[in-house]
Amino acid sequence: MKYLFLIGVASLLLACSPQTKAKRNVFIVDVSDKDTPELDEVFAPGGLGYPDADIWEAHQTQYSVISNSQYPRTTYCSIEASNQFLSNEGDRKAEFDRYIQSIQSLKHGDTSEYQGSLIWNPLWHNLNELSKDSSMQTTVYLVSDLLENATWVSFYDKKVRSTLKSDPESIRVLFREQTSRLYYTNHLEVVLVHQPQESTEYNEFYGLIVNEIYEPILKEMNVKVSVRSKL
Repeated sequence: MKYLFLIGVASLLLACSPQTKAKRNVFIVDVSDKDTPELDEVFAPGGLGYPDADIWEAHQTQYSVISNSQYPRTTYCSIEASNQFLSNEGDRKAEFDRYIQSIQSLKHGDTSEYQGSLIWNPLWHNLNELSKDSSMQTTVYLVSDLLENATWVSFYDKKVRSTLKSDPESIRVLFREQTSRLYYTNHLEVVLVHQPQESTEYNEFYGLIVNEIYEPILKEMNVKVSVRSKL
């Protein structure tokens, strides 16, 4: 009888536990962009990379560097969810602190200099993998000037830049050809992050890439998309 009572209490505690969705933050950083925002503050308290989740929730942080490689180098760390009614709060806080320390050591750089990066394919590669796991609410921060420099399209080519202004659909076709249908997308959001420049021409062209390429294609994939000027 006592055994059944304990089972009942444990079941009640589990049922009363908050059923929040695990969170995942993914940072894809373009190291060829000399104006990439400083990332130290991103992983400090109050920064976007600092987990604002309840300490009992599951959480994951992923960090990728993009340059002239189609497949970005990625590191990540994570913490599993814990039941606050069946766990020791002090132990959990210590575990969460270790997770935060792991986040702050994730950053890895590439000091090589490139003229532009492969941006779309690494983003697509990440989204494709992330779409397979809908158990975590996922926000992807793409930190880049979006100046693609691939063999199939380059925004350093004056002709391509001109075509983007006069016939953006023809450029969108090139981007779509690099993708296929994602698995699940309700849990995905892409945040495009850039550092505004003094050059009006630069800022207008960045806005053109966002408005004519990234926003429409990501929305076609049913991926939420937004833009922010800093991390």
